[in-house]
Amino acid sequence: MSEQFPNLSDLLPEKFKSNLTEAEKKLLAATQLGVEANYSSEVEEANNPACASTWGNDRILRADFIRWLCIDKKCADFIDPKVVLIIGAKISGALDFMSCSLQMPLAMIRCSLENIDFTNASANAILLYQSVVKSITASALNTKGRVSIEGISTTGRVELMAANIGGDLIAARAILKNKGGKAFSADGLTTKGNVYLDGVSAEGEVRFLSANIGANLYAHGANFKNEGGCAFNADGLSAKGNVYLDRTPDGIGMTAEGEVRFLGANIGANLYAHGAILKNKDGNAFSADNLSIKGNVFLEDATAEGEVRFLSASVGGDLIANRRFSKINLVMPSEPIVYP
Repeated sequence: MSEQFPNLSDLLPEKFKSNLTEAEKKLLAATQLGVEANYSSEVEEANNPACASTWGNDRILRADFIRWLCIDKKCADFIDPKVVLIIGAKISGALDFMSCSLQMPLAMIRCSLENIDFTNASANAILLYQSVVKSITASALNTKGRVSIEGISTTGRVELMAANIGGDLIAARAILKNKGGKAFSADGLTTKGNVYLDGVSAEGEVRFLSANIGANLYAHGANFKNEGGCAFNADGLSAKGNVYLDRTPDGIGMTAEGEVRFLGANIGANLYAHGAILKNKDGNAFSADNLSIKGNVFLEDATAEGEVRFLSASVGGDLIANRRFSKINLVMPSEPIVYP
């Protein structure tokens, strides 16, 4: 550590020196020590970020202050371990990291945020856990490690188009609302690890067109809703491992209201859809024309209102179901195994 600047406060830009709040001083002190800045109330009911409008000034941080702390290269020299970890704060203003390089991982837990922009940004890792955020724009984001938006709630779209994630993408139990539009867009996404959508509740289209997943795609018990349109669109998806549109250990099946699509997708192992509930009356409930899969397709206990299509699909193993679906025409070593 340089003797010239013994504290992070010595590096403050002029615009912050005269009006630094007590909450921001707390974040500076905690970050320099590499520990969490926790603004949570002792009353647990008061920590729901959906109620952040009732939080006082002692829990409010300016977005541009957090931005400076994350991207200033000199700041990183004063932080060990290198992380900005914020719990239970309300962020005032939009967080704009467009085309920026974050110098350390950013973790925000049970926070309330406005819009976040990571377009063309680079980072080690990003964690937004159980936070409330209006929208996330992260097209062409590049990270060395994971991106987690587990348990977040949004009222606008989440965009990760052409993002390159060096670890896992975790969006389990997220509540994504953009009715009539795109709730989650990850076209052209690349991940080295898994994608977790377990327990997601999405209102609006969820898209992984031409995404490249380095391991498995998990969507146990997810609920995708976009009536009259595409609920889950994975046309051209490539996944090296398994795809789980499966039920949870306690028996909750993946539900889709709207079409589920895997047209021309390539799956390196198995597709699991045990107990899936597929609803798109008078249309296609599940479209997997020209799907290529090395392993098996499991549709046991799945139900469908609408057509289930595997036209010209190539399945290296078996297609196993206990209900008869229309429009199944497979190129595979054996006939589908269909139980009464």
